[in-house]
Amino acid sequence: MTGFRKSRGKFGVAILGAAQLALVSWIAGASHVFEYGNEESSRPILGVVAILSVMFALSMASLFLALRLPDTRRLTWLILGFAIAMRSVLLWSEPIQEVDIYRYVWDGAVTSQGISPYRFSPQSITDSEQRNVEIDSLVDLLASAPGLAEVHRRVHYPQFTTVYPPISQLVFSVAYAATPSSASLQTYVRTMKLMVVGFDIGVLLLLISVLKSTGKHSGWAIVYGWSPLVLKEFANSGHLDSIAVFLMLASACCLVGMKSGATSDSIRLLSHRFWCAIFLGLGVGAKLFPIVLAPFFAVYVLKKSGFRSASIWLGLFVTTTATALAPMMLADRDRANEPSGLAAFLQYWEINDLLFMVIEENLRPDNRVAEQPVLWFVVVPNSARVAVTDWSTNLTSVEAERIPFIVTRALTTMVLGLLALTLLRHVAVAPERILEFAFLMLAWFWFLSPTQNPWYWTWAMPLLPFARSRVWLLVAGFSILYYVRFWTEYHSPTVSLLGQTYVGTAVFDFLIVWLEFLPVFVLLIISVLLRSASGTGITSLTGDDRRFEPAIVPAEH
Repeated sequence: MTGFRKSRGKFGVAILGAAQLALVSWIAGASHVFEYGNEESSRPILGVVAILSVMFALSMASLFLALRLPDTRRLTWLILGFAIAMRSVLLWSEPIQEVDIYRYVWDGAVTSQGISPYRFSPQSITDSEQRNVEIDSLVDLLASAPGLAEVHRRVHYPQFTTVYPPISQLVFSVAYAATPSSASLQTYVRTMKLMVVGFDIGVLLLLISVLKSTGKHSGWAIVYGWSPLVLKEFANSGHLDSIAVFLMLASACCLVGMKSGATSDSIRLLSHRFWCAIFLGLGVGAKLFPIVLAPFFAVYVLKKSGFRSASIWLGLFVTTTATALAPMMLADRDRANEPSGLAAFLQYWEINDLLFMVIEENLRPDNRVAEQPVLWFVVVPNSARVAVTDWSTNLTSVEAERIPFIVTRALTTMVLGLLALTLLRHVAVAPERILEFAFLMLAWFWFLSPTQNPWYWTWAMPLLPFARSRVWLLVAGFSILYYVRFWTEYHSPTVSLLGQTYVGTAVFDFLIVWLEFLPVFVLLIISVLLRSASGTGITSLTGDDRRFEPAIVPAEH
């Protein structure tokens, strides 16, 4: 009878996987409607959001079933097989509501010519009256490759130089080199997506390895491998983040390897420390976010191997990071009077945020943003907001319009720093929980950011199986609501609330965004309150009756 239940459980996981594969196929088939230049109002955005939401529910059901089965090699291959099949289908789809991949292709083309992608903005190549050998070579390249010329035309924010770090640029150049010069735009895009998906599958393989080495059920790989958010952002949209996530997780694998190695095996431990620092430094060179994990990994090495080893590890990490970022950091000396994409991103970008937005709007004086209604969640008196803005402007000589954003940046950075110090203290006490603390750091780094693109959540997702609270599983599902913002942009809905009228994207930015984040925050708070009140624990998805650890700050040991 037990064998029958196990067989039925595997069959159920397979059925759920097949159902998700069928829905992925529907999305791939519908993606042609999202082709660049097509009528925006006819795009089935809400339909795609609904399908992705159903897929998320199915993936959670799959996880629920898989974790109750024996952790066998057959189950691992089942999970891996469906994950690869879903990615293979989406690889041929049109990017849905995302255009970043065109910049990747263009950057790869520029780098292939021996020119720094940080030197010229795409717009300057065709619009600038100033000519030189480098610009002429790029103009000639566009003239000889119609597919690349169309890629160049589709680059987003062409007035800025690229924002992407050098290690990612290396991957872009490899993808471009693998594409024939006479290729169509679709071939350029699919080749780039193939590179992105290669790293994405690498993340899944590393995750399975980490799960096995830490004694966790390999069914947890479904959290990443079958996630509709991951599938959408990498296999469909082709976002580069999989490169940095792969390198970050490779570093974490080396860290786990240090724990499992024998203390007497000094060569093995030295190798693990070396590659841990190298991979994390390269991860920062691919996308900057892994740098927030450096203090955590350093403290772990300190606790496991002593001060000398930690110093060597930190020196190697800093050297690798500095070397990897040097072409980008030194670009200001070589930039041809072009506006920096990285500077613009850090100083101005803000989208899909809740915590940051609430603080900022409670600092911004009324009527400072054209056509913005008086927001229902602003509770600070306008006189106080005006006073803070005027005082800050007089003190810093910064434009008044920039003050709320800058002050909010400072406040959220301070909060993140305090959280990091708290978590580092727990790493020192309980280094065996390093992956849990690393997840919490990445999670709150995302929640406190002004730019909460949903694909940024994939930074934390490979470490999600190590989180004590299962509430975190919901974030990837709620993040899918982000794409409703495009629908509000194209259809300009009108919603009235508390005497104020919200039109177009304001409906998303100030109303729907609460539905995206508030349920998760409420459940996290409830989990902490329950833990504090009862101390008895809550049964997790695995069926364990282990103590339920606080979701926000880990408990003392």
